[in-house]
Amino acid sequence: MSRDAFYITTAIDYVNAEPHMGHAYEKVGADAMARYQRLRGKDVRFTIGTDEHGQKVAESAAALGLEPQQHVDRIAGRFQDAWKQLEISHDDFIRTTQPRHHKSVAELFTRVQSAGDLYLGDYVGWYCKFEETFWPETKLEQGNCPTCNRPVQKITERNWFFKLSKYTEPLKRHFQSNPEFILPVARRQEMMNILEEGLEDLSISRSTFQWGIPFPGHPGHVVYVWFDALINYITSAGFPDDAGSLARYWPADYHVIGKDIAKFHTIIWPAMLLSAGLPLPAHVFIHGFVLTPTGKMSKSLGNVIAPGEMAGKYGADALRYTLLREIAWGQDGVISEEILVNRYNRDLANDLGNLLHRIGTQIQKHFGGVVPPVAEGSKGPLEGELEQASREASRAAAAGYEAFAFHQALEGAWGLVRAANQYVDRAEPWKWAAGKWGDGLREENPPSAEQARVRLGTVLSVGSEALLQAATLLEPVIPATCQCIRATLGVEGRPHWDSEAPLSGRLAGKTLSLGAPLFPRLEAPARVEAAPKPAAKPPASKPAVRPPAAAPVESLGYDDFMRADLRVARVVSASRVPNADKLLQLSVSLGGAGERQVVAGIAQSYAPEELIGKQVVLVANLAPAKIRGIESHGMILAAADADGKHHVVTPDGSTPDGGRVK
Repeated sequence: MSRDAFYITTAIDYVNAEPHMGHAYEKVGADAMARYQRLRGKDVRFTIGTDEHGQKVAESAAALGLEPQQHVDRIAGRFQDAWKQLEISHDDFIRTTQPRHHKSVAELFTRVQSAGDLYLGDYVGWYCKFEETFWPETKLEQGNCPTCNRPVQKITERNWFFKLSKYTEPLKRHFQSNPEFILPVARRQEMMNILEEGLEDLSISRSTFQWGIPFPGHPGHVVYVWFDALINYITSAGFPDDAGSLARYWPADYHVIGKDIAKFHTIIWPAMLLSAGLPLPAHVFIHGFVLTPTGKMSKSLGNVIAPGEMAGKYGADALRYTLLREIAWGQDGVISEEILVNRYNRDLANDLGNLLHRIGTQIQKHFGGVVPPVAEGSKGPLEGELEQASREASRAAAAGYEAFAFHQALEGAWGLVRAANQYVDRAEPWKWAAGKWGDGLREENPPSAEQARVRLGTVLSVGSEALLQAATLLEPVIPATCQCIRATLGVEGRPHWDSEAPLSGRLAGKTLSLGAPLFPRLEAPARVEAAPKPAAKPPASKPAVRPPAAAPVESLGYDDFMRADLRVARVVSASRVPNADKLLQLSVSLGGAGERQVVAGIAQSYAPEELIGKQVVLVANLAPAKIRGIESHGMILAAADADGKHHVVTPDGSTPDGGRVK
């Protein structure tokens, strides 16, 4: 693959439902990476699409009185409309019903068959039509599908099988020699455990229905929908006819997928490629789920958040920003309308929108809308500090984007937005405009009119350039907003990451076109709470007892308190400690300082899944201790109410993982 090419894909969406927030989260994250790589000058290919075959699709079409193709055409159009609304910058929207994909599937099967990896056999087992997945009986949960918990059906078919078991050892070797093949690396062990159990051969044809790609050379059989769908990634890259495109973009740099389909992408798909003699993708990045404050989204619970509705109400950039700012990629996270509005008002309106407004209005008022020059010798310590903040923000944002840590990239970029606002506050351009000393200076005599105007021009020019630099750092996530900022500052063309030298005076002479505020403040929506559980009545023979007053606490000296190293941490995983009703075993991330294991006595107040993705406060320098045989490195801060229920201390999300609590 060419060094200047970058190929990224997302899972193609199954056309059994409308686009939902989980779909949007995946597409927005992959789009941010694609846009970042374009800013870096890479030749990017970004593929999304729809998965349109299978028994479930055929049944859904029949229920609607439609032919399957009519049904998938209708749903695929809705996905395309949704991604247009969210400003997704894909280069290809692939559909598995397209002729180019049928040809790609046929060619890959020819190669797999030539490798001796196909055979005809009898399949007797369990099949979930909802997940289009075969399950051995040992994996069922109370007789249901372990993924969706819905009934499975026992089937007996004469099917074609792929020798997946043949690739158990080759895949182990690949995992071992390529430790970052699966990202985040914590997900790697889950897949390695599957390999350690040993792989079974995979049934890859169906003969009980006909909505699928005909199995090459074998009438009456169609290709198993997952085997068909995975091949889309090389179809889009040019397989099998466009050798030049395939050589340029394959292997893919990243497949971006959800954790529920990790096995298909990290075990089955690589085995198919090995069989066909094709190189494996460099990385498979597995992201988490989008949750609501009341748990997983479900139509029956009425808590489904439609991305199109949210984008239409608040703007695509507000939704994109909130999704990537609130949720650490690779982890589950919570989204609600209230969270979006809070982020909108605090970050986008107060910080970014206000910065453009306060600089732009003063340039219009005092310089006729033309950005003034930076006069020779007019910079001082405040400009030096802002330039340093600009360099640090660029490094932090780049590091975040490169690692798929979008929340960290945005925190890095916001460092410059905050620094630019502080610069304007400290430089006090309104005082220079009034012929007074700004910059916090308190001189006896006022500055000369020329001196005040020169300094005013420098402050507004430098401030506007810092804003332009921030727009470049934020471009991958809020592209429409950043293009608006560039247009307002009179800058044409597309930005480039490396060409945006900080505060070099390049905006002088540009004419502003200041319009309406970027982000008018919003009213907070009504809070949506989970339905409260009925309060338990005390036994009739025992009246309720008021808890005793807290005993006095011994005073603590300042120096003693400052010895406690309190850090913001994010819960990566959580599970119950066996045979311990009160204990949870947590893995928490401290950002760049890595992860650590903690045992917390909060199991009676929180289910493990409630904590995943949540920020907590960790006593990070507590001496390690063994609790029920498990080593614990720290303590989670929590408050207890009168009923003894714990409530963990949760930061507001503005502090990065690993940040110090003072």
